[in-house]
Amino acid sequence: MKELPTMQELQSFITYNKTGSFIMHKSMNITQSAFSAQMKKLERLVGVKLISRSTRGSRLTQKVNYSYQKQNKFSTHWNVLFNRFV
Repeated sequence: MKELPTMQELQSFITYNKTGSFIMHKSMNITQSAFSAQMKKLERLVGVKLISRSTRGSRLTQKVNYSYQKQNKFSTHWNVLFNRFV
């Protein structure tokens, strides 16, 4: 059976995407090095490079950023539609 990401790994990725930083909020209870290890594991599990790292910092890769924006747009439209009928 294929290993799946943990909820904390997924939550850390979502938090990174919102903040654009490896420096996690204290409420996440995770160090920068632990977060980095989680993201490397997540990349291995999904088979896609998620974060581009350099000496100047880090950011989502172009493909991941594009996909995330499309998913976000879909979610927004879905919520508007759903709320009209509820």
